[in-house]
Amino acid sequence: MSVEELRAEYERRFEEYRRRKVELEHKIQLLRDDKAEIERYIQEVRKGVSKPGIEEIGKKLGVDIKDTPMDRMTLLLLLRKELKKKNEKLQNAERELKRIRKYLKEGVTCPRCLGLGYLTKSRIQRVDRIVQEVLETKECPLCRGSGKICITCGDEDNNYSEVARKLKKGSS
Repeated sequence: MSVEELRAEYERRFEEYRRRKVELEHKIQLLRDDKAEIERYIQEVRKGVSKPGIEEIGKKLGVDIKDTPMDRMTLLLLLRKELKKKNEKLQNAERELKRIRKYLKEGVTCPRCLGLGYLTKSRIQRVDRIVQEVLETKECPLCRGSGKICITCGDEDNNYSEVARKLKKGSS
């Protein structure tokens, strides 16, 4: 692959990172809202919500719950399991978002020079009867000597891409 093709490939990757960042931010907000709703349900069940309230919460979880002490315990158990799932999804999404923000802010290690910023090439040179290895170094053409590939590094807060507009329209 040529340097220009590699650069274009990394531009596509960074655009994908920006798109995924916006998606994750939206997903995280939805997960936080769901988590808050489940926590509210748990508090309502603990306080002794009315029979219609218990049945409504059960319907939202997809189970048929009656107003008995055993069903209330079952409902609390289901709510706690659901809360645990939401917490795991939220932590995974936040971890991925953190990684993507880091890539967008700092860039990625150049695959061509492995982060050194220069390429080393060895060649054999003969002078009379002496044979010696000569190392030649030159600036990496892909990262231009920085060791990192940055496509608009530091521009990780640019949320107004086409994807962001579509997500905002979809949630309205």
